[in-house]
Amino acid sequence: MPYNVAIIGAGPAGCTLARLLTQQTGATVTIFEAEESINFRAQGGTLDLRHDGGLAAIKAAGLQDAFERNARYDGEALIIADKHLKTWLRVTETGARNSTSRPEIDRRLLRQLLYDSLPKGIVQWNRKVRNVTRDETGRATLHFADGRAPQGFDLVVGADGAWSKVRAALTDVKPHYYGIYYLAMVIPEVQSRHPDLYKLVNRGSVFTFSDGKSITAQYLSDGSLHCGIAGVRTEHWLEEKRLSLDQPAQLRKVLLDEYADWDPLLRKIIEVADDDSWQSRALYMLPLDFHWTHQSGITLIGDAAHLMTPYAGVGVNVAMHDAVKLSRALAAAESDGGSSEQLDQHLHAFEKDMFIRMAAAQRLSWENCHDMFFVPGAPRAKIQEYIGRIVEYEWPRWGSLARPFIRAAFWVIKLFR
Repeated sequence: MPYNVAIIGAGPAGCTLARLLTQQTGATVTIFEAEESINFRAQGGTLDLRHDGGLAAIKAAGLQDAFERNARYDGEALIIADKHLKTWLRVTETGARNSTSRPEIDRRLLRQLLYDSLPKGIVQWNRKVRNVTRDETGRATLHFADGRAPQGFDLVVGADGAWSKVRAALTDVKPHYYGIYYLAMVIPEVQSRHPDLYKLVNRGSVFTFSDGKSITAQYLSDGSLHCGIAGVRTEHWLEEKRLSLDQPAQLRKVLLDEYADWDPLLRKIIEVADDDSWQSRALYMLPLDFHWTHQSGITLIGDAAHLMTPYAGVGVNVAMHDAVKLSRALAAAESDGGSSEQLDQHLHAFEKDMFIRMAAAQRLSWENCHDMFFVPGAPRAKIQEYIGRIVEYEWPRWGSLARPFIRAAFWVIKLFR
């Protein structure tokens, strides 16, 4: 009999896994998603997919053509600067399509692309999981908020994000607030309405840091900018300041006061953002050494397994890599006979491998975040470490050898800046 698999969550990780399983195994697959539809909420900014992560998953899923129709190879332009727009790293887009390309794709478009690739009816919307239990044989029962309780799954995969209900069946560990409060907003039609901001972002991304705060902007395929205002603040900063997203004028005033000494072009992002686009959230992460004790018939991928800071840009790539690795584990279990024992053996091996991969990504993300927000004088003070660790993570064979040269180069650069 084919394995019966339940995937909780229809984000990039869950949909990638479902696509791979339906294409490459005999598994019966159902995705249960708490949201009411794929466009129930805003999807955020843009993602750069890597050859050993998201792009490899796209290729494994046979979705290269669909991806190419939505990808932006001219979106690789990048600036890392301080509050005065003094630039410490500039990446110029080339539009090249080669082994080092990291094409951008809007989060919204990536999710739609993956969802459209699935067999109709595989996603059950508005199915909010309350908790997961298992019987004496290890087979899981999903308990939904509407009272339904489907059971008999050989494998339940938690791809349900930061506050995963599936994770709660494996461990008591929960994400913790790491001190950064984030506000997001959109500037539509930026090229025609604000050509100075369009020129600054150059169809790519701008990340600026100073004084424990940041202003970021990313160009999206619809011609808008997705912008972020983040800083070291309390977990309930908005409420404590008695501010509301429904009163953007008051929120703008507070932020413009906080960013009074920032470059006028960066302050303009706050001034001209669309009133109806403001969102806010406190940012959380799982512990850097997080792992769980293996249990048969249940596992995690994506943010449910390794929720991290967004300051390395690797989260979705690791999540999609999880999906590739897990699909291969199920395929191997099928090839070895398709028993529950074979599934458990390959599932355990998958988790051991994931713990190693996710620990490296989590540490990279946290150290980048720490250097930009919690070290005085950032980004100047730590830019050499920031770049060095990214190089070492992405090119481990020779990245460690490059770090001394990167430090030396920035030592010289700082003599004249």
